[in-house]
Amino acid sequence: MGTKKPKTTGCRQFFGKFDDAKAFLRDEFALGRPVRVSRLNLKDAGDCDLINGHFYIRIDRKLCEDVAILILFHEWSHALSWKDTRRHDHGQAWGKAYSKVWSRWVGER
Repeated sequence: MGTKKPKTTGCRQFFGKFDDAKAFLRDEFALGRPVRVSRLNLKDAGDCDLINGHFYIRIDRKLCEDVAILILFHEWSHALSWKDTRRHDHGQAWGKAYSKVWSRWVGER
């Protein structure tokens, strides 16, 4: 189950570089487990999985950089909210995690 792919026509860069966003997440929101982030050709915009104690976050490589960063935040928030159990939901734990990531990224510390 992945994140549905958004429309990206006319996408301009506002949020920064993808590698900067990855470094930000690793520094500010460490997961306490190994995590691998990959940009690949996907049907969905992105997904996150927990396999054998490792997080795997995949982002579609065809997305423009700003959209890829938003999807990265979305998927990283799943990992933050899962703790020890993998589940695909957008409940309260995920919403709080996403809110914290976004607020910190835009400077609302």
